[in-house]
Amino acid sequence: HAGDFEDGLKYYQTKDYPNAIKTWNNAAAQGNVQAQFALGFMHEKGEGVPQDYTQAFSRYQKAAERGFAAAQINLGSLYEKGQGVAADVKQAVSWYEKAAAQGLVEAQFNMGRMYQAGQGVAQDHKQAASWYQKAGEQGHGWAQSALGLMYETGQGIALDYKQAVF
Repeated sequence: HAGDFEDGLKYYQTKDYPNAIKTWNNAAAQGNVQAQFALGFMHEKGEGVPQDYTQAFSRYQKAAERGFAAAQINLGSLYEKGQGVAADVKQAVSWYEKAAAQGLVEAQFNMGRMYQAGQGVAQDHKQAASWYQKAGEQGHGWAQSALGLMYETGQGIALDYKQAVF
């Protein structure tokens, strides 16, 4: 039920973590991906429960596999940092890409970062510029700065001083 998630959110917002956890556990058991994600977030941050990256990973994975974009980017981040799971940048990229394809701006920025650095993917400045462009069009400041620098240096994109200032 969406109502179970909403009820848990009310508890969470008032820092009534025991009731938020109880409500979200019930909702997650019924397949609610938002509740699954929220429980993962609480475990990742150590809110109302001891910080536990392994539990966060497990919760995010369940929601990510069902297509929940916020869980996909967080799962990617745990893979990138090696928190709760062995570090695996290829897996990080795979999850970032799934979230980015759904339009999640931070995931689009992460894809740009990974392509620019050649982390988990072959270094590809054109791909980096493309992902930064997508994130920049949604107002992501770091992506706009990264893209501007690429225009200024002609890295992966035609040298263009006018565009560099955008």
